Amino acid sequence: MSQNANVVVSAIDFFELEFGGLPEEKQVQIEDYLRIFMKRYRRIIEPDAPEDTACTTSGPRCGSCAFNPSLDSSKDFRSTAYGVLRSVREGLPFICHRNQREWKDGKIDKDHLLICKGFQVGIQNDVDEVIKLSIATLLLITIATGRTTP
Repeated sequence: MSQNANVVVSAIDFFELEFGGLPEEKQVQIEDYLRIFMKRYRRIIEPDAPEDTACTTSGPRCGSCAFNPSLDSSKDFRSTAYGVLRSVREGLPFICHRNQREWKDGKIDKDHLLICKGFQVGIQNDVDEVIKLSIATLLLITIATGRTTP
């Protein structure tokens, strides 16, 4: 069996899929809402941490963790932050890419899935607040896009 035999799922950029057809100004508005969402989620993970520091409660993290504030300006921020938001909305875990050898090629090895520690700590610390934050963000995005449902 080849090393790639376990790779059965392609990573999907849901931000591009759902909002790629919108004017750039709307996409930027949604990105702003996602930036606020991620900043507030980090506060749930570590309420006493300085405002713009990487979370440490969840233990060692890869350098490109979704909850590292230095990545809020990365080219993948939109898709990553929206992935976190969708995970909360759908009641699914947000997956860390640490053990994903082919992540950069858009493939996910489901035999090596790990739940993102930052995501997990936020849910464990205050699941109700995470859900409220997610609903509020989804409503803002719904209004910004003119849709009728989040």
